[in-house]
This record gives sequence, C-alpha cells and structure tokens, in this order.
Amino acid sequence: MGIHKKKHPVRSFNEKVVRKASSMAVDFVSSGMVVGLGTGKAATFAVEYLAEKVQSGVIGKIVCVPSSIQTAAYAKSLGLTIDNKFKRDSAIDVTIDGADEVDRDFNVIKGGGGAMFREKIVAQESSRNIIVIDKSKLSERIGMICHVPVEVIPFAVGPVCRFISTLGATLMELRKDENGKTFKTDEKNYILDCDFGPIYDPKIIAESLVWRAGIVEHGLFLTTTTDILVSSDEDVEHLRVE
Repeated sequence: MGIHKKKHPVRSFNEKVVRKASSMAVDFVSSGMVVGLGTGKAATFAVEYLAEKVQSGVIGKIVCVPSSIQTAAYAKSLGLTIDNKFKRDSAIDVTIDGADEVDRDFNVIKGGGGAMFREKIVAQESSRNIIVIDKSKLSERIGMICHVPVEVIPFAVGPVCRFISTLGATLMELRKDENGKTFKTDEKNYILDCDFGPIYDPKIIAESLVWRAGIVEHGLFLTTTTDILVSSDEDVEHLRVE
C-alpha cells in the first residue's frame, strides 16, 4: 500500500477502538442490500464483520462492490459475493469506509491507501456513505492532520505540480511504496501528497483540481458522506448529515 505522508507524527493505531466503530457500521446492512466496500483498516474490519454475519445467517445474501483490487480479493476470500465490474442497474445502498481526516462539516480527506479514485466512484453511487474513524482523525479543519492526495497520470507529474503550487500548496511529494519505488494505483497512476495547510474553502481547491488535465482524481470528499462514526475508548459518536 502507499504511504500517506502525515504533517504531524502519526498517532498510534488503536485496533480495538476502530473495530468497535466498524462493527457498528455493519449494523446498518441488511439482507438484499448492495454494499460498497472501502479500502484500509476500518474497511477491512467491516468486511470481516460482514462475512461473519452472512456466514452465520444473521444477514441474508448481499452483493458487495469493492473500491480496490485488494479489498475485492480479501472480501472474496471470506466468501462474500463480489461485483467487480459495476454491472448493475441499481445504486449502492450503503458504503462503509475509513478516512484519513474529517471535520464536523463532513469534509473528508481520503486516499491514504491510494484508492480514492475508485472509492469516490463507489461513494457517489451510494445512498448512504458511512465513514469510520478513531477520534484522532477528527480535526477542526481538514488539512491540519494530513496532506491531500492527488492521483495524476505519470506524463503530467511536472505540470500538475506547478499547477497545484498556484493553489497554495507548499509541498507536492511523489508517493513511494514500502520498497522506495514510486507508488502506483490500481489504474497505474501516480499520487502526489500535497500540503495545503488548514483548508478554509475546500470546495475551491476541489473544483480547481477536477478541471486540470492530467489529474485523475483527488482525495477531497466533500458531499458524499452521510454518517461519521467517531470511535474512542469511551464510546462511538455518531455524526449525521442534517
């Protein structure tokens, strides 16, 4: 997986806390649903809980739409029914995914696992989109904790870097994998992790990025999230779009 560069020291990952919220998210799934599967640890836990419920008969048959090759392989290995090519007539009922940073205005940064292109396609097709995080990823304003990933075709890395700098980013870092090689997405593109600092108007940045030739997708998810489950040692806070 790709390495999503953090602006601040990476907080310790509390698996127990995240599993609690992922389990709660799965409670919103019922028999016959089409379920979107995110990418990352929170989504992986949700896949495991979904598989357990289906195998035990608590939930009847569901069809899952994965947001990455990795998620598809794991879900299939656990016996879940997978729709890899999106060959359906109906929308996704509910998607469960994680995030790198969120604020209470439901602005979200995703792409730490490098799958934000497919994740956004799945999210936009979902009637309900549940984001699972631990409390450390909830910030006053997105951009304070992590960089914004931008997926770009290899040919356009230079021009896109120059363009992004005009939007106020102070750093555009080409993502590397765990072996030090340039990270490639499922679509064989590159990712630039861009430091915009605290983002006061994410809509302007998102709209500017989406129209630039060479940019495939960006990690700003501003209108897709309906629910955020914020987990801590004490409880799970459920934030809902009003």
